[in-house]
Amino acid sequence: MGHRRFLPMDHRWRKEARSFDGTQELDHPPPMPTGDEIWRQVQGIDSVIEAIRKRPNIVQVDYGCFTMTKKEKKDFLKVIQNVKVPDGYASNISRCAKVEECSLVGLKSHDSHILMQHLMPIALRGSLTKKVVEPLIALSGFFREICSKTLRLEDLDRLESRIPYILCQLERIFPPGFFTVMVHLLVHLATECKLGGPDHYRWMCLRSYKGYIRNKAAPEGSIAEGYVAEELLTFCSRYLESSQTVFNRPHRNPEDARGEVKSVSLDEKLWVQAHRYILFNSDDFIPFRTMHKEELRTRNRRDRRPANELDKLHRDQFCDWFRGFVENMDDSRRNELDDKIKSHSIGPVKLALKFKRYVTNGMMFRIRDSENGKSTQNSGVCVSTEDDTPYYGQLTHIIEVQYYDGSRYVLFKCDWANIALGRGYKNDEYGFILVNFSRLIHTGKRITDDPFVLASQVSQVYYVADERIPN
Repeated sequence: MGHRRFLPMDHRWRKEARSFDGTQELDHPPPMPTGDEIWRQVQGIDSVIEAIRKRPNIVQVDYGCFTMTKKEKKDFLKVIQNVKVPDGYASNISRCAKVEECSLVGLKSHDSHILMQHLMPIALRGSLTKKVVEPLIALSGFFREICSKTLRLEDLDRLESRIPYILCQLERIFPPGFFTVMVHLLVHLATECKLGGPDHYRWMCLRSYKGYIRNKAAPEGSIAEGYVAEELLTFCSRYLESSQTVFNRPHRNPEDARGEVKSVSLDEKLWVQAHRYILFNSDDFIPFRTMHKEELRTRNRRDRRPANELDKLHRDQFCDWFRGFVENMDDSRRNELDDKIKSHSIGPVKLALKFKRYVTNGMMFRIRDSENGKSTQNSGVCVSTEDDTPYYGQLTHIIEVQYYDGSRYVLFKCDWANIALGRGYKNDEYGFILVNFSRLIHTGKRITDDPFVLASQVSQVYYVADERIPN
């Protein structure tokens, strides 16, 4: 094992023999070998492997704190079985969980990455003790970060110093047989990312190259021939305009795709809520909002109202004030205004369009009621405010409103969890975000509520239900 060697020289675990292999670790971290040194080290490796194969298969199992009972295994698998992920995120992972057999079968390569990096930490909560769960969650986070699309050097430095600590935590829990050379290689992954970029691109290439091998006696030649053949086919396919190839195939979720479209008449409350949200989330109306705020401050200067009361008055009265402000302009000033300003002061058309799904920013969103019986979940949304406060919701309605100048806006109406800590939102001891959709805010029942967001503002999330934590 020897991962304590990569810890700082003054770390207390270096001298803690009892929790590890019974010895103190006082050596410095080994220097990074050159390519020639590695080549000399691997000479004669075939004979070493042959010697290992001839050893008798003796397996000693130590049932420790990391061993799950049958009930804990079933609880773990029930979480996986209840998982629904967004369309295109992964395959139907829930079908791989066999609760009664206490096993996971049929995972594809990408599914294994999703399970390791995202789902396993969630399912482990409540199945094992905190001492065991914490380093496993940290290990999942390590893999998730090095597989990111973009990496920063300061993050890689942090991961490089963090992974020896995670492995030493695992050494205190798992038996020595767990620590194969593949586990030890984690120490070098962050360094590898500094040299070659994100790891998952190389992992994908290696998997493709392994698929080229047809003659196991000459793997290098098989890979070379397979690579050349694929390059030739790729080159030729670019000229096959009449046939569908990977280069001209239509996108699975084209932008602005919306499926079935219906017309719906907005009642007065929905009309006001949609119109107000658009006015408060478009930069074209910032000068008018500033003007109205200054007018409110001047009018209420004697009352000395607090800022939050003035903001509430501003939200409640701006739409009517804006309409009256434009209507009361003389003709010369009104003619100087843009058509968008004049039409938006009136408000949108009462007749709107209603969809069940909509594609924006390359992601497909679907209303919650249409997901019954489906194995995917596309109704989870998240919106961050200017002060980076996240709001989590479930999509219930998708509408498109139109103004008289032809401007169109796609709005998402959602059930929003109460973000007040301890009510509908909290962080657990492992840092996971828990939301409770039995406690909602901005339900739309009051005209002052804000149930809508612009489709372009949202990011997609998915929720995992855990029966061990109700609601």
